Amino acid sequence: MKWDNIEVLLERYYDAETTLEEENYLRAYFNQTEVPANLKPAQEQFKFMETQRNVKLTGYSHDEWLFAKMEEPNGRQFFLGRDSIKFLMQIAASVLLVTLGFWFGTRNPFATATPNPEVAALRKDLQEFKKVLSPHALQSVTAAERIQVVKEGVKNTPADKEVAQVLINAMNFDPNVNVRLAACESLFQYRHLPMVREAYIQSLQIQTDPNVQAMLIDILVALKEKQAVDQVKKLSQRQNLQPTIKLKAQQAIGILI
Repeated sequence: MKWDNIEVLLERYYDAETTLEEENYLRAYFNQTEVPANLKPAQEQFKFMETQRNVKLTGYSHDEWLFAKMEEPNGRQFFLGRDSIKFLMQIAASVLLVTLGFWFGTRNPFATATPNPEVAALRKDLQEFKKVLSPHALQSVTAAERIQVVKEGVKNTPADKEVAQVLINAMNFDPNVNVRLAACESLFQYRHLPMVREAYIQSLQIQTDPNVQAMLIDILVALKEKQAVDQVKKLSQRQNLQPTIKLKAQQAIGILI
């Protein structure tokens, strides 16, 4: 394929219009050693995503614990103080589930909880949501499909932090700018979480696309997030920053101070 055709294909990729086969072709193409100078930024982006495929993303692991608490039979619940709850929330979900299972088993070894269809459906939706937006799914899921999943989200789930962390990873690391924009927008519904506000601030260090930069600035201003001033200042001083983004950043600083 010729260089000019690669550029056309890359444009379609950023517009989320490529097929899975075309995306895999681009991924293989940018893994080669030499590409034209004007395609170097795209190559760096694709190579970065390849390294992320083998990196375990940081985040929360409480979804299984939350679902288990929802499925506990009536009359078998126990209550803990605030300090104990805070401590337990820091323990791995798998260990906590084993502990709860052992406790219920010793209380009544013949008792079996009837699976809750709604909880099972929520668990399935959450797992699918995480699977589609995982870096490992880039070779099997198109950008258009990822955008759709980001916009739909996971409805009526108690695992807000799990969903938010997946969206944060997509906002920061998805190679497609439209997926990053969609994740940035979808995250706004979780703005009550401190981790989301912090993610918006820190994402300013990562983003290079002016559209995402502009959206982040607008969101931080809307949230009146004074903690973002330092990062917005750093962004405004970045070399090769588009003049419109520089002006927007300077205006945001004046509002947030």
